[in-house]
Amino acid sequence: MTGLNSHRNLVLVLETDGSHLSSMSLEQDVVLIRSLLLRVHARWDQLVQSSLDRDQHLEKARLTAEKFKEAWLEFWEWLQEAESRLDADLEISNDPGLINRLLIDHKEFQKFLHSKRPVFYTTVRFCRTIREQATLPADTLKLGNLLGKIRDKWDYVCGRTVDRQQQLDQALLEVGQVDVALQGILDWLLQVEPQLDEQDPVHGDLGLVAHLVDSHKVLQQELGKRAGSFEALKRSATEVMERSGLCEQLQDVSQRWDRVCGLSVTRQLRLQQALKQAEEFHSWVQRLRAWLSGLEQGLHYRGLLPEEEPPLQALLQSQKELMQAMQGKRQDVDRVVSLGEAILRVCHPDGFTSIKLGVASLQERFQEVLTWVKQHEQRLERALEELQKGTIQLQDLQSWLQWAESRLAQREAAPLPQQPMQLRALISEHYAFMEEVKHKQEDVDQMPKNYRKKTSGNNFGERLRMCESLIMTISPDTCKMFLDVMLYLVWQLKEAPAFDFETWRQRYMLWLHLRKDSLMEVFRNIDRDQDGRIRRLEFTEGILDTNFPTSQQELVAVADIFDRDGYIDYYQFVAALLSSRDHWHFSSDRGSMENEVTCILFLLT
Repeated sequence: MTGLNSHRNLVLVLETDGSHLSSMSLEQDVVLIRSLLLRVHARWDQLVQSSLDRDQHLEKARLTAEKFKEAWLEFWEWLQEAESRLDADLEISNDPGLINRLLIDHKEFQKFLHSKRPVFYTTVRFCRTIREQATLPADTLKLGNLLGKIRDKWDYVCGRTVDRQQQLDQALLEVGQVDVALQGILDWLLQVEPQLDEQDPVHGDLGLVAHLVDSHKVLQQELGKRAGSFEALKRSATEVMERSGLCEQLQDVSQRWDRVCGLSVTRQLRLQQALKQAEEFHSWVQRLRAWLSGLEQGLHYRGLLPEEEPPLQALLQSQKELMQAMQGKRQDVDRVVSLGEAILRVCHPDGFTSIKLGVASLQERFQEVLTWVKQHEQRLERALEELQKGTIQLQDLQSWLQWAESRLAQREAAPLPQQPMQLRALISEHYAFMEEVKHKQEDVDQMPKNYRKKTSGNNFGERLRMCESLIMTISPDTCKMFLDVMLYLVWQLKEAPAFDFETWRQRYMLWLHLRKDSLMEVFRNIDRDQDGRIRRLEFTEGILDTNFPTSQQELVAVADIFDRDGYIDYYQFVAALLSSRDHWHFSSDRGSMENEVTCILFLLT
């Protein structure tokens, strides 16, 4: 967290620079800068929150580790003290009174050792839990060593306790205290028998059942070690039975011994069955959780959806297969739930909460992942549906554009009609076409934005951008320009008289003669690329730029006479304007005077 705080100044400097840059930028750049700053702030807040969460997690782990260390060391020190105490009392005298005192002290020690069993179980289970949560192999190995060490020490102390009891029983037999030895065996059997009750539940989670199995192994070891002492006690009791009246007591001890041995075997079988169920439940839960975690990680890292239909269909097919796999896994989940419920019916009180939480968390986890899979499948279906719908719209749009483009080409190549009624009909038709273009532009604007990205292999986006460019070429502004020309032509046709090319030609040639210009100079001035050909529009604009007194309508009519293939070449231009009837050089003075008068009148008009 300290290293993260050291970079806080960089964020503040970036914010200051962004504010200064926004004050000197255009409006669209300001929006972009603010968006980038917001993204930086969001990312920084997310990083800070993640750092705080990790600090809390590490602090919790540290406290847990310290708590475990204290518990383990405390119990380990007690075991060492118990071992030292057992090692200190090795010598046993032949004094019956002293032996009885040692036996009483040892019984007190056994009771105290029995009271430490919950501590041992808590420490072992604590160590197992931490080992399962450990992520580093070194930590797992170290915790496993600590667990084995504390278990071996506990087993050693319990074994030494049984050995000490056996020594004391043997000493009692040597000094003739058979009745005391029998009473000691009977007291131990009365203490052990309730622990082997057949009604005592032994099922639960794996940790609990493993602990019960370990505890039963310790009891079986003690029972096995006491068996030798009990046989020796039976032989000694038989010798003194007639004179001491120990027959009933020996018979009672023998019956209880046989009952305890039978209960021990029964409990072992029950523990084996419980351990098998616990291992099966734990294994199924771990496998299902690992499978769900892998599936969840795969769903989170799918990234952006493809923009082409084939990969999207393949992704949807794999998602459907995943959904079928989820339905198959539901049977496994139901099996685990049934197994958990069967364990709960006969569960040990200490394992009830663990099994119940395990079943509930697995069901919740499965339902959560199943919901994510369904949502992702629905997302893919919606994306595929939108893509197919967009493809159909794009095909329809392209078909319309091809028709519109060919129609415009035909209209542009065809000459405009000269009759007002025909022009009015053409104008009405073109207005309708403009409205249709407007609607098509709205269709293009409504296309998904991700199809417009210029990514490699994005055929859909390329086709859409081609449609947009074609629509721009026939935009309403372009159509309006053509309509203005047609409206002007309608007005000219209504107001102007019939056009006579011969009269126009004579006026134009006379005008050139007075200006001392030639047809070649005029054509070269209009033909800027000097290829001997000019367009109709270049012709009309070029003549109007010379200030020759004529009109747009007259020039359009002249261009219709000159034009044969969409262009006016030099030879057509000269051939149409020159005529053998033109004689601009007169031989008499009277002709010169008439020529000058005609020129003056022409200029005045």
